[in-house]
Amino acid sequence: YNNKKLEFEFREVRRHNHSIYLYDQSRDIAIRLDMRRKKVVFKNGKEPERDIYDIVSVKSLDEVFQTKETAAPVPKKKTNGGSAIYSPGTQNRGF
Repeated sequence: YNNKKLEFEFREVRRHNHSIYLYDQSRDIAIRLDMRRKKVVFKNGKEPERDIYDIVSVKSLDEVFQTKETAAPVPKKKTNGGSAIYSPGTQNRGF
């Protein structure tokens, strides 16, 4: 991509006991973080959902900040009213 920064913007659109639903309206792509099955589920438009990653571990923000001395630095993320911008390749893919 010719040294251009590649970014995707996902907005949280729903959550319930076991899943968090994210949506990128510009590309019609949905991501579901399925905590029950420990899977990241991908959906492109009208195509069927498919598992794309395993969720290896989950921590609350409280847990991350309680262990500042031992935890790796947390990168700053751009946010815009409940949305998060993810740049592939700039951070690990474990959720």
